[in-house]
Amino acid sequence: MKCDQQLLLVTMSEFGGRVDVFKLNNDSTEWEKTENLGKYAIYIYGKSCLCMEAKMLTMANRIYFPRVHSDNWKIVFYSLETRRYHTSNIEESFVNFMGTTYHLNPHAWIEPSWS
Repeated sequence: MKCDQQLLLVTMSEFGGRVDVFKLNNDSTEWEKTENLGKYAIYIYGKSCLCMEAKMLTMANRIYFPRVHSDNWKIVFYSLETRRYHTSNIEESFVNFMGTTYHLNPHAWIEPSWS
């Protein structure tokens, strides 16, 4: 996926236990691991994805998945800052997708228009 004129690659182990983000170095054409998306957020669904500037600073540097927490049904995201999964209740975190539910079709990411 393209993000701020850079090509990114997101890899994830089974059950989401490990998430890594790589940027393509245009000079060496090698993938370099990155720990920070800056002001951007990634939204992933199956084989499609979207990277865009976060509308709120608190939404930046995160990867959002079409998964909800099994107990409270809040959207699950992965924080590159903490290297853990969270819901909007940021104090609660977990290390993989256990305890979450995949949100089935139809699926769409909706861009809020907060002012």
